Amino acid sequence: MASPLSAPTRRQRRLAYAADINLAQQARASDNLGRARQLLGRHCPRPGESDLRGWEWRYLWQECRGDGTATLCTRSNTIDTLAVSPDGGWHSIGRRREANGREAVKLWDLTSGQELLTLEGEGSLFHPICFSPDGNLLGALNSSGTLHLWRAPSWAEIEAAEKQTGGPP
Repeated sequence: MASPLSAPTRRQRRLAYAADINLAQQARASDNLGRARQLLGRHCPRPGESDLRGWEWRYLWQECRGDGTATLCTRSNTIDTLAVSPDGGWHSIGRRREANGREAVKLWDLTSGQELLTLEGEGSLFHPICFSPDGNLLGALNSSGTLHLWRAPSWAEIEAAEKQTGGPP
């Protein structure tokens, strides 16, 4: 049985609920599903609490589920750039410095949803990254202007070349 609440506490919870429903609807309208889910998640009742959620909460929760079939890269680091191979088999994510202080490109198998390996380089940021049209090369330009190239399927780095100055970027 829910514990009795004092009038101010019940009123405060209802006001917070109404404000968060409004903010969740705005977040949903701007396609920020993560923020909307965070706001809605605040109102899942704890043991012994009364459930304030109504149809509006359930409607927004359903709308925020998305249609994804898998979750990739649940790390807390920022994702700075992303590329998908031409055949749709892999995707790569460029991230800021790893725990070891190096920047990294993470390579994922889209079929299995598994992280395959980490490709590392020097500098502070890989941006942009891209696959060659045949999918056999992955290229990434780091913040110091060095282009790194890796060859599939071994993903061994085959070249690191400095960006030439004076030409187009």
